[in-house]
Amino acid sequence: MVERFTITGRPVMEMIFSETNKAIKNEVLGAAKAKNIKAITSINAADLDAYDYSANESTASGVVLLNVDSALALSNIPEDFDVFVESSNSGLSVTGDHFWFKSVNSVAGAKAWLAETVGAFNQTELSPGVEKWKIEGEAKETLWLADDFDSVAQITLAGALPGGFVFPVVKKAEFGDLSALRGQYIPLRAISTNGIFQGSEITWFGDDAGFSRKFDLHPVVDCIFNLGAAQLDLTTIRGASSGKRTRLFPTAEETDDQVLGAQDARLYSVNEDEE
Repeated sequence: MVERFTITGRPVMEMIFSETNKAIKNEVLGAAKAKNIKAITSINAADLDAYDYSANESTASGVVLLNVDSALALSNIPEDFDVFVESSNSGLSVTGDHFWFKSVNSVAGAKAWLAETVGAFNQTELSPGVEKWKIEGEAKETLWLADDFDSVAQITLAGALPGGFVFPVVKKAEFGDLSALRGQYIPLRAISTNGIFQGSEITWFGDDAGFSRKFDLHPVVDCIFNLGAAQLDLTTIRGASSGKRTRLFPTAEETDDQVLGAQDARLYSVNEDEE
């Protein structure tokens, strides 16, 4: 079985699949090429030196190197490929142009990873447990993948973090709107890369309940996640933005926004000039 995913973000990709049945995989690669869709595949980093891209995946556009646990020099990869490195060690020495590939299941885990990979940032504590980061340096971007595809909160977390994100193609009806939001709301994709979006801000809410993202004069986007088993009272979120709030995701629900169910999430656009 080939696992297929929709990929959104910068760099823009639209599909990923794991290396399983070669015939099926090549069929999917060919279909992607015919539709002018960028596609990436994945291999274990230990197999990198022996892998022949020209013979196996001539229509792929990139690769995810899995299980990188020691210093790595990128080789045997076409120059125009986008390379994503999966590792638990952000300080790992990787020689060659690359991005990170990271699974995520908590706000605290995402924050710790970004603290090491987002580049230089100015940190201030707005109140106990509420931190504001202003991104000042050049970031090494991350492509995020939720640990649990049945958790709306985890997939939405992956989609709201700086960088790109991955979700299964079978979830496209459920998360297609989230993917589109990244193109519509600049704060959701703002991260300093080569000077682009320098000055973007992230405010981390208290109790790891989420964060807000802001860039320039655009409305703030508040991102709230209930990754626990109990309901979350949204009025208790410390650090959430004040102002006129418009729900961005999910859009189809008509539920009360005072309480957030277990493994659920909310994204809001907040105009701080209006109450």
